Amino acid sequence: MTDFTQPLTDPERLSALDDTDLLDSAPEPAFDRFTRLAGKLLHAPVVLVSLVTKNRQFFKSSVGLPHPVASVRETPLSHSFCQHVVQSGQPLIVADAREDPQLCENLAVADLNVRAYAGIPLTTADGHTLGSFCAIDMQPRAWTPEEVATLETLADAVLTEIELRVAATRAERQAQEAERERREKAALLESTAEGIYGMDRDGRCTFINPAAARMLGYPPAEALGRDMHQLIHRHRPDGSAYPASDCPISRAARSGLACRVEDDVFWRRDGVALPVDYCSSPLMDDGVTLGAVVAFSDITERKRAEAAVRASWERDRRVAETLQRAILQDVVEDRFAGLSVAGCYQPAWQEARIGGDFFDAFALDGGKVAFVVGDASGKGLGAAVRTAEAKFALRAFLREGAAPDAALARLNNLLCAAQRLEARDEDAFIVLTLAVVDAATGQAIFSTAGAEPPLILRAHGGHDIVQAKGIPVGFLADQPYTPQALRLDRGDLVLLATDGITEARRGSEFLGYDGMAELAGRAAASSASLPEAARAIFDGAHAFAGGVLHDDACLLLIRRA
Repeated sequence: MTDFTQPLTDPERLSALDDTDLLDSAPEPAFDRFTRLAGKLLHAPVVLVSLVTKNRQFFKSSVGLPHPVASVRETPLSHSFCQHVVQSGQPLIVADAREDPQLCENLAVADLNVRAYAGIPLTTADGHTLGSFCAIDMQPRAWTPEEVATLETLADAVLTEIELRVAATRAERQAQEAERERREKAALLESTAEGIYGMDRDGRCTFINPAAARMLGYPPAEALGRDMHQLIHRHRPDGSAYPASDCPISRAARSGLACRVEDDVFWRRDGVALPVDYCSSPLMDDGVTLGAVVAFSDITERKRAEAAVRASWERDRRVAETLQRAILQDVVEDRFAGLSVAGCYQPAWQEARIGGDFFDAFALDGGKVAFVVGDASGKGLGAAVRTAEAKFALRAFLREGAAPDAALARLNNLLCAAQRLEARDEDAFIVLTLAVVDAATGQAIFSTAGAEPPLILRAHGGHDIVQAKGIPVGFLADQPYTPQALRLDRGDLVLLATDGITEARRGSEFLGYDGMAELAGRAAASSASLPEAARAIFDGAHAFAGGVLHDDACLLLIRRA
């Protein structure tokens, strides 16, 4: 057997891994967006950002892991393919691990049902391979060169995020050290604008600078020798008693443990609460705690600014709700000659009414009708603005005569340019499905941008899954969008939906595309009206998920009359 221990235990590599501060850290959107996007583009059940230590692999981000691995977010190396990527520093592409002599005995094959694996090394500029960005399938699979190239592109982006994180962590540590030194020096300068006072081990004031005396309303002579906790910190912000045993300032003076509190109150001489943030640093001499130095700031203006921000956020929320209501105007079932239409939208939680999912239906020249279902990343005003921008830009492009694929390409470049010129959040992309239907001939042209494939339920039985391809718009400029043309016979039903339905979850089990297709088939076979059929699909997803969807959901049903 090949010895894989040396690279995994290389002290320099392990030190570089520790410097990222990513091991055992919480999930973050900055990494999750790459695993989500890889899963959509590659149609891979599992995608991981895996960091490999000397005895385990930790998943900084994951999509599709089964329980309990998804909760634990790590496995021992006995269940790791990514260790081989770290060992070689090269991509590892495997169609069927059971037939690979290097991997066939790995316990991930038997215990986790791993079959196909494509892993790209995450190697820093210093040459340290920290782990792997990988896609996994539970069925044998021949990875195409295009899929490997996509995975490599996204792995480069993940590595960039890691290296930016390392740089930011180093800068933060330097800033923290600089702040500590500044606080210590400030304790010696009574002219500082910060309030500063010193205490002995018993909490009695040993000095107080003019700024602290002015903010607290105590002349220095009146504060010296007094118990500072009883003088200015005896009550909590709500007015209840604050025992000295619970006070972090008092603990710092006794135990030598520093503390920082960003939102508290001191009580002025006139009995008025003074909002403050403070840090308490112990005074030490040869390892013995002599007391503490407390530096504090009046945060009254900051509290006012925070209240103003909350008020502004509330205004933005109201604007976003108004904008989204305008975007999600109900479609009328018989509005378009020769077609019946029903739309349905629901946020993940009723109290969070502002989401990024949307639908649209509008007439084009020549008796054609355009249908759009999309999902803008994020929530709130930003998502609502991007939704409106996409909706009305598509209307303009299609009414100018652009084909569906050309309209998506133009929209993609428009959003990429807006993101660059307006410094928008880099995670501000949109997935959507576009269909243009000629009601008279039944000709339908579909284009998708990273969305769930459209589903056609045939009136005579059976169904077709539309195979149009394309990445989300607003992510990378100058991308192709492959259309697919199909004929709709009378009575055929088209379903366009966002992934809030397919990702309805019961424990670790997802409803999935097949589950949505089954719900749609039952609804189509019933005698229900089209709006009732749409509602039945939503109700089925809710029932599967125990009554709560974990993402916004949106769908359009179109039937040729």
